[in-house]
Amino acid sequence: MDRILPPKLYENLKRLLRRRAYNHTRNLLAKTHPADIAALFRMFDEPTQQKIFELVSGSERKAEVLSHLDGDLVANALAVLENSALIDVMMEVSPDDLADILGQIPEELRKKILKGIEDQNQEEVEDLMTYGEQSAGGIMSPDFLAMNEETTAEEAIKKLRQLSEDVEMAFYIYVVNERQELVGVLSLRELVTCPPDTKLRDLMESRVVAVHTEDDQEYAAMLVSRYDLLAIPVIDHSSRLMGIITVDDVIDVLREEATEDMLKMAGAGDHMVDVMSVGTNFRRRLPWLFITWVGQAAAALIIGYFEPTMRAVIPLAAFIPMIVGMAGNVGTQSTTIVVRSLA
Repeated sequence: MDRILPPKLYENLKRLLRRRAYNHTRNLLAKTHPADIAALFRMFDEPTQQKIFELVSGSERKAEVLSHLDGDLVANALAVLENSALIDVMMEVSPDDLADILGQIPEELRKKILKGIEDQNQEEVEDLMTYGEQSAGGIMSPDFLAMNEETTAEEAIKKLRQLSEDVEMAFYIYVVNERQELVGVLSLRELVTCPPDTKLRDLMESRVVAVHTEDDQEYAAMLVSRYDLLAIPVIDHSSRLMGIITVDDVIDVLREEATEDMLKMAGAGDHMVDVMSVGTNFRRRLPWLFITWVGQAAAALIIGYFEPTMRAVIPLAAFIPMIVGMAGNVGTQSTTIVVRSLA
């Protein structure tokens, strides 16, 4: 059970679904945060997941739920939507989240979505999909606020009012030159508190912390964490501003990387069990379990070799569980230290 979920939410939802009280279920889901709805998905079987997603009201809210889902859960949810409803929902998903979703669903469904969305959105999504899945370019958002360095503060505020709904992070204003190269950044507070005729080049901070599109996503997350940023710009090799990575994406990256490290440390692969099939999970864990079995078999052979000695001195057998337990603890501690040091 997810400890972050509101109390009794799972029990109430389960009871309403069992009674087929779909109107009450729809009302309950309308009052529930999309992230909590996504968390509830993992607690139900596939048909129930599809029914829950069907009862989520509105394309925009369905899109918010999808942005919090991962793995096979996305394909399960989309399976209940007709073509027109599917496109309506996809049009509400931000380009960076849509690129992630398209990378997780079957190819036939991916082509259908790309064919149905608007040309501008399709171009943005296809551009994002050209970057590596684990790269900064792969998780960046193309919806950012950039203005020319010759723009005055008054002009920038007017433009901000016009575009505020279309940008992902309006707390930072990125400053570019005529070649669209990133030359500076300033905060919203600095913009609204300066004289109206001040040009952005006189307000901006020219030392900008940025990452390249090919940089690893974990490196971008580390920079955001180190410098306490709400977003970090992504540039190409020509220093042109291509997008931004916001702090919500950074939190997801840090969680994924930490989970991957812990699973590798335990020899359980690098993906969460709840988003993998039984067969995939078995194949990933089998080599590590086989290695453990070989080690235990070797230990049994060694103990068998010294069986005459142990028969002569019976109290020695009492130390075997102690030695095995200490060996396991030492191995776990050593693995933890090594993996975290590498990470």
